[in-house]
Amino acid sequence: MPYLKTSLITLSLVFLLSGCSAATVSNDNSSNEHNMSPELMNRIGIMHAKGLGVEKNHVKAFEWYMKSAMKGYAHGQNNVGFSYSSGQGIPRDYEKALEWYLKAAEQNDGEAQNNVGVMFELGRGIEQNYTKAMEWYLKASNNGSGNARKNIGNMYYYGRGVPKDYEKAMEWYNKIKDSTFNYSVICP
Repeated sequence: MPYLKTSLITLSLVFLLSGCSAATVSNDNSSNEHNMSPELMNRIGIMHAKGLGVEKNHVKAFEWYMKSAMKGYAHGQNNVGFSYSSGQGIPRDYEKALEWYLKAAEQNDGEAQNNVGVMFELGRGIEQNYTKAMEWYLKASNNGSGNARKNIGNMYYYGRGVPKDYEKAMEWYNKIKDSTFNYSVICP
């Protein structure tokens, strides 16, 4: 019981310090779920995934991500996709990962768009297609994804679907410093 109270205090402090607005969290999360925002549900999932204030548990993390995703929260959908892609908390399933990444990508979530690009680049859950990968990376870059900018740089560096071009690779690598990073998502 003291561990649970400590966990709830830690969770409350994280939300206060991060500026998140959320419903009051009590000892009985299940009774308050209908009052929780999808952002809070996703954040609780991240805390379970990383073992922040609670014991590390990818199964519980996935459950919280799914609750968030089912409410249409793009970062939660991206994290469900990541869970399927990595096999953390759920059996690995690239097709389901792609399905969830696409739901978030349709909401202009840059990290999800990047992840769709990764799926095309590596041929996971879909036929490998460097041209489509680049299209998704460019969309993601336009939405601030540093991971996408790194991946575009890599496409030029290795000549994947584009002519090998070290100067263009360096241009894209240099753009990473202008990227945004959203702490409510887990990046693969």
